[in-house]
Amino acid sequence: SASWTPNDIDFLIDQVITHQAEGGDGMNFKKSFWQSLAASDLLSNLEKGGPKTSSSCKEKWSHLKKTFEAINCLANSSGFAYLLELGANIGVENESVWTDYIKHHLAASPFRNKGWALYDKMKIVMPSKSKGTN
Repeated sequence: SASWTPNDIDFLIDQVITHQAEGGDGMNFKKSFWQSLAASDLLSNLEKGGPKTSSSCKEKWSHLKKTFEAINCLANSSGFAYLLELGANIGVENESVWTDYIKHHLAASPFRNKGWALYDKMKIVMPSKSKGTN
């Protein structure tokens, strides 16, 4: 399978930003967009793993969107303050609130005490609605 470097991921997000009108409200792109992206010389440098295909580009974008949605939901939930460096910054005082939250928002668990460097960049193109904030 394809291996994604930080530069590859930045390039993918930059292309999504450039072509965001094509993605519509849900940032869902047509097959031709992913084919064009996969054919780019800027993604052809294989450090490890297989080549980046239109399918692997689409899958990577889907994963990035899901990660964004998990963090955005966390950032907009009462009881938490999401910080780029510290994530939800969970300590002893809010451990029980976190435990309850994670039962219903498992995708947020990696961000208990660490942030996601791509959050602000993803906010440029992702819809601002928050799902399941209670």
